[in-house]
Amino acid sequence: MEITFDRGSHTFNWDKMNRFWKDITRIGVDHLTPPITAKKTILANIFTIYGFLAMMFLSVIFIENTYLFYTTVISSVITSLALLFNHLKKYTFARLYLVMIIPFLIVIISGATLKQSIINQKLMLLPILVAPIILFEKKHWYLILLCMSYIGLLFVFFDVINGKLYGHYVTNMNVEPGLKSQISFIANLVISFILF
Repeated sequence: MEITFDRGSHTFNWDKMNRFWKDITRIGVDHLTPPITAKKTILANIFTIYGFLAMMFLSVIFIENTYLFYTTVISSVITSLALLFNHLKKYTFARLYLVMIIPFLIVIISGATLKQSIINQKLMLLPILVAPIILFEKKHWYLILLCMSYIGLLFVFFDVINGKLYGHYVTNMNVEPGLKSQISFIANLVISFILF
C-alpha cells in the first residue's frame, strides 16, 4: 500500500522511503544468501548507516572546529565502507571491519575533543563490547573473542593512546561547565548505545 502525506504542494511518499531503506539495509543480500548470513548482514548494514549518520551529526556539532569537523566527515566515509564490503559479499570482513573501525574512530575523535576538557569519553566503548556477539555467528567465536579483546584494550589504553596522539592524558572524570561540552558528550554516549 502506498501512503502519501500531503502538505500544500509537498508530498512525502512513505512507500518509496520504505523501499529505499529496505534496499540499503539489504545491500549484499540476495535470494542465494543463507538466512543467518542475511540476518547478520542486514544488522551490519543498519549499524553502518547509523554510524554514518552519527558521524555526520557530530560533524554539525563540531562545525566550528575545523579539525574535528573534517575528522568526523572523513570518519563517516570510512564507516560507510562496510556497505561496500557487504556489496562485494565480503560478509565476515565487513563485520570485522565495522567492529574494529568504530571503536578506533571513537578513540581518535574523543581524544581530540578532550583538548577542550570534555568529560572522559572512553565509557562510550563499553556498549560496543556487545557488538561482536550481535554481528558474528557462533561459528566465528574466535572473532568474537578477538574483537571483544580489541575493544577492551582500547578502553584500558584509551588515555595512553591519546597521550601519544595528542600529548595529553585523562586521569579523572572532570567536566568543564558549558552546555556545548555536555551536549557533545551526551550525544556521543547515546549514539554509542544506539549503534550497539
